[in-house]
Amino acid sequence: MDKSYQGHISGIPLTSFLQLIELDHKTCTLRVTSGNQRGSLYFVNGELWDAQSGNECGAETALRIISWQQVIIDIEAGCPLTIRNIDLPLGFMLIEGVRRRDERPEAAPQRGNNNQDLAVNKLLSPIIARINRLPAVQTALILLPDKIIKHKSGPLNTESWHRIGSFIHQMIPETKDGILNMEIRLSGSLLIIRPLSPEATLIVATKPSLNLVLINANLKLLNAELQAALRGKAQARKTSRWPGSAPLAHRLKVLESAMTEIIGPLAHEIFQPGVADWQSAGPAAADRLQELIDLLCMEIGDPQLEEHFRRAARPIIKSALYEARR
Repeated sequence: MDKSYQGHISGIPLTSFLQLIELDHKTCTLRVTSGNQRGSLYFVNGELWDAQSGNECGAETALRIISWQQVIIDIEAGCPLTIRNIDLPLGFMLIEGVRRRDERPEAAPQRGNNNQDLAVNKLLSPIIARINRLPAVQTALILLPDKIIKHKSGPLNTESWHRIGSFIHQMIPETKDGILNMEIRLSGSLLIIRPLSPEATLIVATKPSLNLVLINANLKLLNAELQAALRGKAQARKTSRWPGSAPLAHRLKVLESAMTEIIGPLAHEIFQPGVADWQSAGPAAADRLQELIDLLCMEIGDPQLEEHFRRAARPIIKSALYEARR
């Protein structure tokens, strides 16, 4: 990509190469060939200024060229244009071009076994519902080639979700180890994108002010369950063992449930070791529950969420103390 470079490239997706042009702020002309189709893309400082194919030019022509596959790219240094004819962002052009390509009849995905699809939907839906209950999450959904599994629409409409999904699925094979974790900031939302397989992508839309570390920790914890569900299998959930009397064990179970509502499935990974540390420091008793809460809050690591958990714990502790003194 030297400034004076001119060359001939094949074997790389056009969309991937165009992103390199944008990131490197290159001024150049690309001559694109796909079979008997030929076209040109004109860039100035990494911005797409125009496209031409035959007697046609402009944004529609650019979208058609972007949708071509198995392209050969010839690069010419410099751009002869002095007037910009396309004012749309390249990112939008890439997503729209890939969507149009994927909607062609020859590119339509094959549907799988209906019974298997129903099993996958049944297993994925409750996991998505748990993600939806995480702090600051606006919506969570799974993008598949021919459908979306979700509970609510969130900040984008269905067509926009499909456009994002098409672009991501096209990019995954070109990334190392097929991993393409992304965050996209929108007005009022942050999209956390985590591909689960070449065909499935998890997208979580959150408020921009979220605790990103907490969200990512929960998603990492749920990854194995999501992977199993996509294969039509349910992963066994961990069970809890509670110390102390039956009433106290019940209160501990309620406390963990309250913590899960506040910080998500990660609560189990914090609560169980916390109870073990608490028990090692003294007997499991109702009058020591406040010590447990203090210990757990140190692990949450978010002042606002800690306060939510303390408020939720107060009536549970009060009830446990009343029960113990009867």
